[in-house]
Amino acid sequence: IGGAGLSNLASLALSRGWLVTGSDVKDGPRLDRLREAGALVAIGHAERNVLGSGLVQQQGRPSGSGAAECTLPDAIVISSAVSADNVEVRSALKYNVPLYKRGAWLGRVTKGHDAVAMAGTHGKTTTSAMMALVLERCYGSVTAIVGGEVGQFSRPREPRQDRDKEEEGEAVFDDKRDNSGWEEGEA
Repeated sequence: IGGAGLSNLASLALSRGWLVTGSDVKDGPRLDRLREAGALVAIGHAERNVLGSGLVQQQGRPSGSGAAECTLPDAIVISSAVSADNVEVRSALKYNVPLYKRGAWLGRVTKGHDAVAMAGTHGKTTTSAMMALVLERCYGSVTAIVGGEVGQFSRPREPRQDRDKEEEGEAVFDDKRDNSGWEEGEA
């Protein structure tokens, strides 16, 4: 949840009022911003994070403090950096929690909105940020999900226009459909 792609999707979900939980192998400034916005974030991957109890305990809440402690998530979104043998992926499969690759989830949350996507080898973040600024100037509020830090976009806003860029080698353009299918062994 602390990478450029997933942290921006988590920020968008938080801005929409969704409960966001997640984990990462190391702490950092992006995770601090997500916590400040209300996300429950665990450091390290473990089955208890999928079950909720690890996240509740890491946030300083006493064990047994509420129903969220053992509530399964509605879905889990993973980046291409997470392998199919990750303990949280295996746990999601074990408990029948829907898994989405980042690109497939992006397709779901932008469904019904106009979208612009950037692809290429170099300059995607810069081009995406410039395009988002132009669209904002022309149309007002836009949602920009850029795979990098862009100072002009401190947090996502609800969309009139959406844009995305291909990131981490994922087939984002192919995943712009409602795709909840996850095959064991995919990563």
